Amino acid sequence: MSVKKKQRLNFLIFLLIAVNTIFISSWFYKKAQSEPISLEILNGCGKPGIAQTFAEKLQDFNVVRVDNAERFDVPKTRLVVRSKRLKKELPLLEARLKLPEGRQFYLNDPSAIANVTVIIGQDYELVLAGMSAFTP
Repeated sequence: MSVKKKQRLNFLIFLLIAVNTIFISSWFYKKAQSEPISLEILNGCGKPGIAQTFAEKLQDFNVVRVDNAERFDVPKTRLVVRSKRLKKELPLLEARLKLPEGRQFYLNDPSAIANVTVIIGQDYELVLAGMSAFTP
């Protein structure tokens, strides 16, 4: 094989590797950017129907489960976030709920049914009032 053919072949191999690397890295970058919220809403205060009321108020998010929490003595409504890839939608949910700082907890659990859980506490009336006053 002549020197020119080897150089051409090496250039084509380099070009193929470069294009492949760019394609793969852009795919991973897009994959890591954000994922949509899947929302679980749990009644932690014991008020009948409150989880369904929250689900209706948050219907523009993907609500995948509405149920009772394990206990009904949760004092304050909180968010349990199970993914750090919610860059786009999590701020929208936080703005809608208007929860004070310190009410978001991060718990890495990729096997959970939802990537965000709202646990409704005994302060549900204040949270609902804030949600009613929400204007995007």
